[in-house]
Amino acid sequence: MPSWTSLKNAASRHAVLLAVLAAHIAFWTIVNQFISPHPDTIDHWVQSRIWSLGYYEHPPMVAWLLKAFTAVLGSSEAAIETSAQAINLAVLVLAYGIGASLFGRLAGALTLLFLEATPYFTAGSTIFQIDQPLMLCWLAALA
Repeated sequence: MPSWTSLKNAASRHAVLLAVLAAHIAFWTIVNQFISPHPDTIDHWVQSRIWSLGYYEHPPMVAWLLKAFTAVLGSSEAAIETSAQAINLAVLVLAYGIGASLFGRLAGALTLLFLEATPYFTAGSTIFQIDQPLMLCWLAALA
């Protein structure tokens, strides 16, 4: 089990990551309270409730992930929005980790800030998209 000192040192080394992730969570949690879910997100949610080996134009990974999240968090709008943000946060953490491990903490921080500036992580934080599981698995394979 890590000691308090090692956790404190890790937090200070990755302060940019923690600050950006905290701001990301706070901002998009507030924004999600005032907007309706995107129709694609609702479509994926319906697919997650009606099981099939494949879906008409969307790959099944999105429905499987939504089913897993709603099984734990409940079948509600907040659970769907939380699942989209959780996947995006995992992508941000992996991208930061890969950048930091390969090129240093500054590169990881810049990667994180550049990703936060793209529409995928701004508007995309409110939508559960088909690209999120793909990007998450792709980054996990790189890690």
